Amino acid sequence: MEHQTYQHFLRLDIAREALELGARRSVVQQMTGISESELRHVFGLCPGLTGNHGGRPTSIEKLFEGREIHLQASDFYSGFHHLFHRGVQPDQALVVAYRRYQHRHAGNVRLGFDRAFSVVTSVCRLWTTSEPSLRALRCGHCGALFIAPVDTYPWHQTPCTYCRVARRPGRLARTTVVSEPPVEDSSAAVGVPSESEGYQRRCSAQAVDGR
Repeated sequence: MEHQTYQHFLRLDIAREALELGARRSVVQQMTGISESELRHVFGLCPGLTGNHGGRPTSIEKLFEGREIHLQASDFYSGFHHLFHRGVQPDQALVVAYRRYQHRHAGNVRLGFDRAFSVVTSVCRLWTTSEPSLRALRCGHCGALFIAPVDTYPWHQTPCTYCRVARRPGRLARTTVVSEPPVEDSSAAVGVPSESEGYQRRCSAQAVDGR
């Protein structure tokens, strides 16, 4: 009983963080299994519970409409992937990865929490029974992890979007994935390396060469 109570309070804490990050009620319920009535009882008039009545952003096509949204979605998923595959619970991994993503792209965040949740459910069979519509691939050139439609094969997307951006030094200053300051967050505390560190080092070197 004590363990169940402890786990329930952990889920409530995850729910609080997700709501603070902009999650809508239905997403929080799906992540945590906490009922709407309990969420309203505990968190009252939280904006996430009183607003966001429209449909969730679930279209994967949106993630491939431009390089920046694709890079940001891949960067977020990379953080989640590292945490989840090191044994962190998926709901906690999602929250920590999203906070990390927000810090890395401060001032130019293109991915809301609900869409980040959709990215995870589209790649992994978590919180859903639907078949995956996205897959994670690792670039054979730079080693970065990036997301692609589920029917994409590795050789279709190599070099990846990271590589193509890195080859255009004139765009580096306008690309938020590059030259972000290091962030001290929970992912660093558990020893999770940044997936794009090598990519950023290469971009920095090219930027110096291009001056």
